[in-house]
Amino acid sequence: MLEIALAFYIFSSISYIVYFWDQKAIHHKSGFILLLAGFVCHLGSLAATVIHLGYMPVFSLRGVLSFSSISVTAIFIIIRILLNIRIMGVLASCLSALVLGASMIVPGYQFASTGGSYNDFLLIIHVVITFTGDAAFVMAAGAGFLYILQENAIKAKRKGIFLRRLPSLELLDSTGYSCLKLGFCFLTIGLAAGMAYAKITWGRFWGWDVKEIWSAATWFLYAAILHGRKASGWRGRHAAIMYMFGLAVALFTFFGVNFLMGGHHGDFTRFR
Repeated sequence: MLEIALAFYIFSSISYIVYFWDQKAIHHKSGFILLLAGFVCHLGSLAATVIHLGYMPVFSLRGVLSFSSISVTAIFIIIRILLNIRIMGVLASCLSALVLGASMIVPGYQFASTGGSYNDFLLIIHVVITFTGDAAFVMAAGAGFLYILQENAIKAKRKGIFLRRLPSLELLDSTGYSCLKLGFCFLTIGLAAGMAYAKITWGRFWGWDVKEIWSAATWFLYAAILHGRKASGWRGRHAAIMYMFGLAVALFTFFGVNFLMGGHHGDFTRFR
């Protein structure tokens, strides 16, 4: 089912790329249907794995990448239904295919040891909700990137491919903000669950682990971006740049910290 899901994601990417070029509704419709089909297959594969193992397979690099792929797809489906923004499907389908494909070729692994059961509810909430929040941040940064492309095209008064094909600046700005709020809510819940799990497992909420420090820094950064949006009127290009900067910090918090700095979280993504 995972291989079928990957095939659907790839064909969806092709359809969305063609849609970006010719703007024909049939190509958007086929791309979205193929993405939904891939999501269903991916979700089915995840459910089957949970039933087989007895816990969510998100405690290894392969499992994390696979879950990140399905999270990006889920976030796009939500904003596609609520905001009717189509062009983000190019980013969602291509990224989902790339990340899922990467998860299927990473070296073999053994499951990391958490010192407790993988069935622990708080641990599952911590990992799943946090990565879902990261997927929302990816879409926020994507909307910000498209905003800058569209704004540059307008300022240059060029009727190129971006000016004709990208949504209005207002829609891109509101989409990025909506994804930012959604991601921040997920990140807050995920970190709170992680702290509760740490208290139960290790007897403390906070241990000054390098991953904990960077996770807190990421939370405060996104809180500052939200505050700037509400209190200082950060919109448009300024907000778009901050969305992309925030994503860079979030990605470093996961990949950079895990691979370069270690800490007890590094066991979950170590190549074996």
